[in-house]
Amino acid sequence: MLTKKNIIIGTAQFGEKYSISSNNAVNYKEARRILNKAYKHKIDYLDTAIDYSKAYNLLKKINLSNWNIITKFPNLRSIKNTKSQYNIYADNILKDFKISKIDCVHFHNINQLFSKNGDYLFRILKDLKDKKIINQIGASVYFPKDVDRLLKNFNFDVIQCPVNIFDRDFIIKKTLKKLKKRKIKVHVRSIFLQGLLLMEKEKLPKYFKKWNNIFDKWNQYLSENKVTALEACISFIRQQKDIDKVIIGVDSVIQLNNILNAFKSKKTFKNFNFKINNKYLLKPSLWQN
Repeated sequence: MLTKKNIIIGTAQFGEKYSISSNNAVNYKEARRILNKAYKHKIDYLDTAIDYSKAYNLLKKINLSNWNIITKFPNLRSIKNTKSQYNIYADNILKDFKISKIDCVHFHNINQLFSKNGDYLFRILKDLKDKKIINQIGASVYFPKDVDRLLKNFNFDVIQCPVNIFDRDFIIKKTLKKLKKRKIKVHVRSIFLQGLLLMEKEKLPKYFKKWNNIFDKWNQYLSENKVTALEACISFIRQQKDIDKVIIGVDSVIQLNNILNAFKSKKTFKNFNFKINNKYLLKPSLWQN
């Protein structure tokens, strides 16, 4: 079962609003407190991306020399200078975060791997891995079919994908099991569905009102089990045997404390088994304002 040591701190909300359930960006002072608290609990993995420019600039001001950094390189408009640009990205991360090696670099947009230059792009990261500049090559995916396409053509070390108590596509289609059989590490994100699962029904944006019946069943489940939404979400993830690490975005030290307490809890809850397969609810990239 997953423990707090399997947590990766997500940083998309550092410096700018990210979670649908929060109106505030995490400022430098709070970010530093979050990371200090996490590190004291032996959490030393951090997920970021160069495209998260505000988060990146904030993190440069914090001593991350003892952290394992997972990142994503931006897509490039031109393939011409990709190799030199990827090397520049890697050098900058090593310098800015004062680390000797990047733990993992994910392809942020896997569509670039299926272009005519896909093999070339992968070889550049493979070269950085051979030089021991990066430790692992990964891909950030949205659907199980993405994994099937990738594994036909490339040898990845890590796959990052969304899994939560509502969105079980990767579990139902046994994609996680497939990855484990191939000894590919599984990092899951969006375990709170960008904070949506933690919101009170009355505070949901108008876009989600069409799924009131689903949220009624969710709240009924929480009430019947005498459990908070956060505890239920974490309990569900902890019971998944094919997950190696879980990325959790944190807005405050208080929230981190609640998450750590939920990971320590030995309580388990019966499965919330209401079937949900609507991508317009489950995939934040498809949400409309």
